[in-house]
Order: sequence, then C-alpha cells, then structure tokens
Amino acid sequence: WSKRRIDVPLARKLAEIARGRVETVGVVSDLSEEQIRELSQTVGLDRVQVHGQEPPSLVTRLGGLAFKALGVASAADVALAASFPGELLLVDAAVGARSGGTGTTFDWSLVTELCRARSVVVAGGLHPENVTDAVLALSPFGVDVASGVERNGAPGIKDPELVKAFVEAVRRGDAQLDNTR
Repeated sequence: WSKRRIDVPLARKLAEIARGRVETVGVVSDLSEEQIRELSQTVGLDRVQVHGQEPPSLVTRLGGLAFKALGVASAADVALAASFPGELLLVDAAVGARSGGTGTTFDWSLVTELCRARSVVVAGGLHPENVTDAVLALSPFGVDVASGVERNGAPGIKDPELVKAFVEAVRRGDAQLDNTR
C-alpha cells in the first residue's frame, strides 16, 4: 500500500475536476488487466502508470492506456526499461524493493540516450531546487513529483508554494532549452 493511496470516489472526484485541463494518470501496482481497465473507466483516467511487476505483455494489451514505470540504478535497468513497449515510459530511482515515492534521485546520465529515443517522464527525488537541472540535462517528455512538493512529514499533502515553485522551475528549464534550439 502506498502512503499516497486514495480511494476510488476521491480519485473520480479529482479526475472530474481536472478533466479537460490536464491529463489524468492513475498510478497502480500489480493489478490485473481487468482491474486496470475497470479502474480507468470508473475513475475516468486518461492513462494508467503501472508501477509494479507488470510484464511487457500487459502494457502491450492495454495499448495507449498504460505505460510502465521502472526503477533505474544501472545500465541493465535502462536496458530493461527500453525493452518495454509503448512510446511513453517513466523512470524513477531504484531503491531496494520500493517502487517509487522514495524521494531519491538517480544518476540521470544513465537515461540520456533513452530520453532521446522515447517519450520519457523522469521521476525520483525531484524538487524545486533540482528539477531545472533535470530538464536541462535530459530534455524529458515530462517530470513527475510527489515527495518533492509535499509538506514535511505529510505524505500526500502538497504544499501549494512548493508546487508553484516546482512548476516555475520546470518552465525555466524549458525556456532555457528553447533558447538553445
């Protein structure tokens, strides 16, 4: 169980509020194909990030609905990530058996080529002070944040000022990239 887990009624309400303004993504771990499809339909998700031990075949069967999240600590991890189907992929820090949400960064240079070849969302220990560096180093499709914008000691409770600072830092990185293209 994730310390950031919410129930289906709350997820549905949040998805309704966000609909048409942002892409809604549910994060799941080790659900069956049927459970993922049912959750997606019930909540009204645009996509589902599969963050457990799901095989490539599940991602293939789910098509554009699902994308895989994988921990990265070595070149072998990057090779495994690259082997998953679909255009979109999320890379996070590999920290033991934990599947994300650790607040730990990883060696971004490991995924430089992967970010050039695929649409990669980078996660893992990002916060307002380092996300500009991640954007500049990788030019990723996107960035993902959880603990980096949470109030201290309150998993799942986002600090609006940290969220604002994070978004501004991402935009600074994008603007700097645009100036170099």
